[in-house]
Amino acid sequence: MDIENDLQYLAKTDEPYAEKDALLDFQIDNLKNVKGSWIGATAAEKPKISMGLLTEQFYSTGSYFTEISKIKELRKEVNTMKNKRATAILRIDVWRTLEASRRKGNIQ
Repeated sequence: MDIENDLQYLAKTDEPYAEKDALLDFQIDNLKNVKGSWIGATAAEKPKISMGLLTEQFYSTGSYFTEISKIKELRKEVNTMKNKRATAILRIDVWRTLEASRRKGNIQ
Protein backbone atom coordinates (compact mmCIF):
# COMPACT_ATOMS: atom_id res chain seq x y z
CA MET A 1 0.00 0.00 0.00
CA ASP A 2 1.26 3.43 -0.89
CA ILE A 3 -0.13 5.39 2.04
CA GLU A 4 2.12 8.40 1.46
CA ASN A 5 0.62 8.94 -2.00
CA ASP A 6 -2.90 8.53 -0.62
CA LEU A 7 -2.24 11.10 2.10
CA GLN A 8 -0.71 13.50 -0.41
CA TYR A 9 -3.65 13.01 -2.80
CA LEU A 10 -6.14 13.80 -0.04
CA ALA A 11 -4.21 16.90 1.02
CA LYS A 12 -3.75 18.03 -2.58
CA THR A 13 -7.43 17.61 -3.50
CA ASP A 14 -9.12 19.09 -0.43
CA GLU A 15 -9.58 22.57 -1.88
CA PRO A 16 -10.14 21.59 -5.54
CA TYR A 17 -12.83 19.12 -4.45
CA ALA A 18 -14.57 21.73 -2.30
CA GLU A 19 -14.39 24.30 -5.11
CA LYS A 20 -15.80 21.92 -7.73
CA ASP A 21 -18.55 20.76 -5.37
CA ALA A 22 -19.52 24.38 -4.67
CA LEU A 23 -19.43 25.16 -8.41
CA LEU A 24 -21.73 22.21 -9.06
CA ASP A 25 -24.23 23.56 -6.51
CA PHE A 26 -23.95 26.99 -8.14
CA GLN A 27 -24.61 25.55 -11.62
CA ILE A 28 -27.69 23.72 -10.37
CA ASP A 29 -29.02 26.96 -8.87
CA ASN A 30 -28.02 28.86 -12.00
CA LEU A 31 -30.12 26.49 -14.12
CA LYS A 32 -33.14 27.55 -12.07
CA ASN A 33 -32.25 31.20 -12.71
CA VAL A 34 -31.86 30.62 -16.46
CA LYS A 35 -35.15 28.74 -16.54
CA GLY A 36 -36.97 31.50 -14.64
CA SER A 37 -35.50 34.22 -16.85
CA TRP A 38 -36.44 32.35 -20.03
CA ILE A 39 -39.98 31.64 -18.83
CA GLY A 40 -40.41 35.24 -17.67
CA ALA A 41 -39.24 36.67 -20.99
CA THR A 42 -41.30 34.24 -23.03
CA ALA A 43 -44.41 34.75 -20.88
CA ALA A 44 -44.14 38.50 -21.48
CA GLU A 45 -44.05 37.90 -25.25
CA LYS A 46 -46.79 35.25 -25.25
CA PRO A 47 -49.10 35.93 -22.28
CA LYS A 48 -51.72 33.34 -23.31
CA ILE A 49 -49.38 30.32 -22.92
CA SER A 50 -49.66 28.40 -19.65
CA MET A 51 -46.69 28.13 -17.29
CA GLY A 52 -46.70 24.36 -17.67
CA LEU A 53 -46.34 24.65 -21.43
CA LEU A 54 -43.64 27.31 -21.08
CA THR A 55 -41.75 25.04 -18.70
CA GLU A 56 -41.92 22.16 -21.16
CA GLN A 57 -40.77 24.44 -23.99
CA PHE A 58 -37.80 25.58 -21.93
CA TYR A 59 -36.51 22.01 -21.76
CA SER A 60 -36.12 21.98 -25.54
CA THR A 61 -34.08 25.18 -25.74
CA GLY A 62 -30.37 25.52 -26.31
CA SER A 63 -30.06 27.38 -23.00
CA TYR A 64 -31.26 24.33 -21.13
CA PHE A 65 -28.90 21.99 -22.96
CA THR A 66 -25.95 24.32 -22.39
CA GLU A 67 -26.61 24.52 -18.66
CA ILE A 68 -27.36 20.82 -18.24
CA SER A 69 -24.15 19.94 -20.10
CA LYS A 70 -22.15 22.09 -17.68
CA ILE A 71 -23.83 20.33 -14.76
CA LYS A 72 -23.13 16.91 -16.29
CA GLU A 73 -19.42 17.61 -16.73
CA LEU A 74 -19.06 19.09 -13.25
CA ARG A 75 -20.96 16.19 -11.70
CA LYS A 76 -18.66 13.74 -13.49
CA GLU A 77 -15.57 15.57 -12.18
CA VAL A 78 -16.93 15.87 -8.63
CA ASN A 79 -18.01 12.23 -8.47
CA THR A 80 -14.69 11.00 -9.87
CA MET A 81 -12.77 13.06 -7.34
CA LYS A 82 -15.12 11.99 -4.56
CA ASN A 83 -14.66 8.31 -5.42
CA LYS A 84 -10.88 8.60 -5.64
CA ARG A 85 -10.82 10.36 -2.29
CA ALA A 86 -13.04 7.67 -0.74
CA THR A 87 -10.72 4.97 -2.09
CA ALA A 88 -7.68 6.73 -0.62
CA ILE A 89 -9.43 7.03 2.74
CA LEU A 90 -10.37 3.36 2.64
CA ARG A 91 -6.79 2.29 1.88
CA ILE A 92 -5.52 4.45 4.76
CA ASP A 93 -8.09 2.90 7.11
CA VAL A 94 -7.10 -0.62 6.06
CA TRP A 95 -3.44 0.23 6.57
CA ARG A 96 -4.17 1.64 10.04
CA THR A 97 -6.13 -1.48 10.97
CA LEU A 98 -3.32 -3.75 9.76
CA GLU A 99 -0.73 -1.72 11.67
CA ALA A 100 -2.81 -1.87 14.85
CA SER A 101 -3.18 -5.64 14.44
CA ARG A 102 0.56 -6.02 13.94
CA ARG A 103 1.25 -4.04 17.11
CA LYS A 104 -1.08 -6.34 19.04
CA GLY A 105 0.67 -9.35 17.55
CA ASN A 106 -2.39 -10.67 15.71
CA ILE A 107 -0.62 -10.45 12.33
CA GLN A 108 3.00 -11.32 11.68
